[in-house]
Amino acid sequence: AFGIAVAGITLPFLGGVGVAFVIRNTLYTAADRPGYAEFLVFMGVALSITAFPVLARILAELRLLTTQIGETAMAAAAFNDVAAWILLALAVALAGNGGEGGGEKKSPLVSLWVLLSGVGFVVFMLVVIRPGMKWVAKRGSPENDAVRESYVCLTLAGVMVSGFATDL
Repeated sequence: AFGIAVAGITLPFLGGVGVAFVIRNTLYTAADRPGYAEFLVFMGVALSITAFPVLARILAELRLLTTQIGETAMAAAAFNDVAAWILLALAVALAGNGGEGGGEKKSPLVSLWVLLSGVGFVVFMLVVIRPGMKWVAKRGSPENDAVRESYVCLTLAGVMVSGFATDL
């Protein structure tokens, strides 16, 4: 599924980058032009995103969701969605370099800070939180037993704290 996902996102992304070169040079004047990097990434991501819920609905209606083809398609679409969100975060970090409303430019260090803090957040979640959640899952759901409310509350509180941390 990973190979299919890579092939399924690479060709549209490269097509989007090619279209971005043409659009950027023909539609914008020299003073109006957005920066190359952010425009190329935005266009590439825009053309390579998979409509995951639409794909799931189509496969369900065709009763292919539980077949090997359906599972492979859903796995590839999930990989594509993850890659698209990462690329979109990169595009936002690159585009965040300009002021609001086309105002004054900010330091390129702002984009670097956004990227590094995003990477740091993911590393923290994988190294610290993931083992803790494995412990909660192992301890909180013994066989044939209901999960305690305290573990559910702990998990939901962690999700809210994570959301708050990513908004800083």
